Amino acid sequence: MKRDKAKKAVAISFALIIVLFASLNQSSVLAYNSKTIENSFYELAANVPGFEKWVDAQYTDVALLKEDNDIFYTLYTVESSKDESCGYFICDASGSIIEFSRNTSPYDKVLKTLSSKECKTENTILLYQPGFHGVLQSDGTVELVFGDNSNCERYDDMNSPSKGNDLEFNMISGVPDYPYTVSCIPTAIGNVIGYWDSHGYPNLVTTSTSSFISEISSYMTSNTANAYIPTAVHTYCHQSGRYPNNFTATNIWSPTYAQFRAEINAGRPCLVGFSSGGYYSGAHMTCGVGYYYVVSTTTEYLYVHDTNSMTAFDFFVQWTSHNDFIGRIVP
Repeated sequence: MKRDKAKKAVAISFALIIVLFASLNQSSVLAYNSKTIENSFYELAANVPGFEKWVDAQYTDVALLKEDNDIFYTLYTVESSKDESCGYFICDASGSIIEFSRNTSPYDKVLKTLSSKECKTENTILLYQPGFHGVLQSDGTVELVFGDNSNCERYDDMNSPSKGNDLEFNMISGVPDYPYTVSCIPTAIGNVIGYWDSHGYPNLVTTSTSSFISEISSYMTSNTANAYIPTAVHTYCHQSGRYPNNFTATNIWSPTYAQFRAEINAGRPCLVGFSSGGYYSGAHMTCGVGYYYVVSTTTEYLYVHDTNSMTAFDFFVQWTSHNDFIGRIVP
């Protein structure tokens, strides 16, 4: 790996866009271990399928991201030796990579807009919480932002399980990534049911995507709380003409990462919840389809379809206490 070449190319470029916080002591926020970032970056570049271009790439810090209670993260963009964009990653103050993707960052359009307007003194607060990306508006509301995957190769259809002395990686191919319909929970359920429809249970989906997800939602009695997930799954799957003797849904509250990996290793996509916190007013449900695990450091990443069609296909985010729920669906 050509580390020396890449290290020389790493630049501090907050001049591109300045994100100001009145109480921010920038020197303390940036006092993370750059060696930790470098090691984590090249480790995932060498071991996560599909990220081979990162081995010879350079990374540049472009903005600070804020969570509630003065917790800060740093956003990095990744470019190839030919100055081609090939992804982004987000680090916490310790230098640990919390999230990474081969696609443009969810904040890309916001940063370009601010840079073009030369808003170097404007208070623009970019918000981050694992699983969420946003911009704080002047009226105190939060606008969620998303990456653009329009030119991205579908990541989870090109990989297979792998395991080394220190790294474990697994991905379930062929899981749909349906656009948001009605609510995040029925959409995430729809992703799982859509997978099983093309993997041995072809009578599950016989109408349009929006129609069958709307039907799932109707069985949640107008309440899209997690507690209604088993009822919705059972009622939908056990309908006449579908599979009345198959499909059991179980809610797992406060799950462990080991429980999530067990579902993926069993070949079962599952629901993964992100609890609300920080500036974000609501929780969010996603469909978990893969993981990347570093054994020696017990660094735990999950790969999700987050029910938004504009999110990068290869969206890895670190497992945290915000992951408070798993919905297991067994055919």
